[in-house]
Amino acid sequence: MDRGDIRRIHGTAFVAGKLPDKVSKNMADSATRLIKSAYPDIAVDIKAIREPPNRAEGIGTGIMIVAETSNGCLLSGSALGERGVPAEKVGETAAEALLKDLRHGGMFDHADFDQFYTFF
Repeated sequence: MDRGDIRRIHGTAFVAGKLPDKVSKNMADSATRLIKSAYPDIAVDIKAIREPPNRAEGIGTGIMIVAETSNGCLLSGSALGERGVPAEKVGETAAEALLKDLRHGGMFDHADFDQFYTFF
């Protein structure tokens, strides 16, 4: 089986609680820069959002990035913010996880393999 060509990369960087909106924007921007440096011809759209208070409890940040291929494969990278870790580093961590999975050329990302291994 062939995973196909990467068609697009999209995702969401979020902030919740009392943290400023710029945190999610900085995560999205740093992840986009890193991905575009590796795949300059692929469309990358990572939205920066604020979770509404009724959907979030407490304070936090995170980012989820998904690459879609021509054969329908979805590979992802994600990271959660931590106190003292710059937002840019959180975005880069998620992007690096995705890029690592894209480089190996397989159909599964790091989070999926253990679930499929039992079927082989």
